[in-house]
Amino acid sequence: MNKLNNFKIVVPIFDEFENLKEFINILIKNNQDLSKFCFVNNGSTDIKIKELLNKYPVHHIASEENLGFGGGIKLGINNVNAQYICWMPCNLKVDPIGVLDFIQDINKPNKNTLYKAIRAERPLIDFIKSLIFSFAQSVLLKSLIYDSGGTPTLVHKSFFSNLENFPNDYQFETYVVIKAKIYNLNIKRIKVKYGKRKFGKSHWQNGILSEINFMKNMYISTKNWKF
Repeated sequence: MNKLNNFKIVVPIFDEFENLKEFINILIKNNQDLSKFCFVNNGSTDIKIKELLNKYPVHHIASEENLGFGGGIKLGINNVNAQYICWMPCNLKVDPIGVLDFIQDINKPNKNTLYKAIRAERPLIDFIKSLIFSFAQSVLLKSLIYDSGGTPTLVHKSFFSNLENFPNDYQFETYVVIKAKIYNLNIKRIKVKYGKRKFGKSHWQNGILSEINFMKNMYISTKNWKF
């Protein structure tokens, strides 16, 4: 079995000091290689984020402004040297050790495959919301989509030959799935245990109205999506 070794995990951060602190502590307690991660300080106003990242031997880069979730990932991709790029948020819904397990579950990595998490052990209400959201996206984009927001996601870096086309917000995840389908990539789903956000709250997902607005904005954005 060929294990995936040449990879980097991009983690955008926007004012999530407590989550970041716990994230790094988990890696250290489990004797994990911090160099496998690239932390993107995505316009954080909390100076403690920068101080924390400077405290440890971790690869980190910064943007003066918040580029959005997708924009943060794009900045990370442009600043790492690895065959495969993985990304995830810093909200600790997924344990960082779980992400490393996700990657190690990939045998014989293939550049023509998109590897994406399928969220397991979630609260029933979150599962139902994902079903409704997936149905709405499938109708809107005229393509069968399920749980496009499930992270981590991993793909060969060549997939991002033109990063300019990718959205800067959380639509990034859906765009990745649609582009993979159009380019006939295999999409392999791997179960990842999901929990609840440890600290703080989402900067975009704050109830049903925010999700409706997200779908409305996606409908507008898709007219300009380029593949």
